[in-house]
Amino acid sequence: MAAFAVAKAENCAMTENLLSRVVNGRLRAYGEEWLREYRVADLCSKFEQRLAGFLEVFNLIVSTNREWREQVFRGERVYKPEDDEEIKEFFQSWIGCDDHIQQELASYESQGYEGGVAGSKEYRECLAEAQRILSEWKAPELTAAIGLRHIKWDQKQSEQLRKVL
Repeated sequence: MAAFAVAKAENCAMTENLLSRVVNGRLRAYGEEWLREYRVADLCSKFEQRLAGFLEVFNLIVSTNREWREQVFRGERVYKPEDDEEIKEFFQSWIGCDDHIQQELASYESQGYEGGVAGSKEYRECLAEAQRILSEWKAPELTAAIGLRHIKWDQKQSEQLRKVL
């Protein structure tokens, strides 16, 4: 009977040891997998933040371009080729970052995150818009319609105009 009790105790110890190794091994594996996935998710989150900032820069470039064109059109600003070139270069530089962004974006999209990568759809839309703007690029012109122009009058000119009207 004592031999049976010793064998049973040894068997229980082996079972507990085996169970301990299995549980610890699984916990370690899950922990490593979770940590790896967490790191990738954290990097993706940081990428999404950088992408949002990059999209803000695009919106600033578009706004600058629109305002500059309207000012030239209305005569508030004289057209200068160097202004034209600088704004065009803003778009070219923005598009020039595409290869790096696409590689990183593809990497995170391949992870299959629920909802995808935040900002990816807007980025692709902005990229297409930037390419369209550049492909249709032409210098703005002063409008021929005097009524649409911004005209500055001094006091004397204003008085003369009032007399006519």
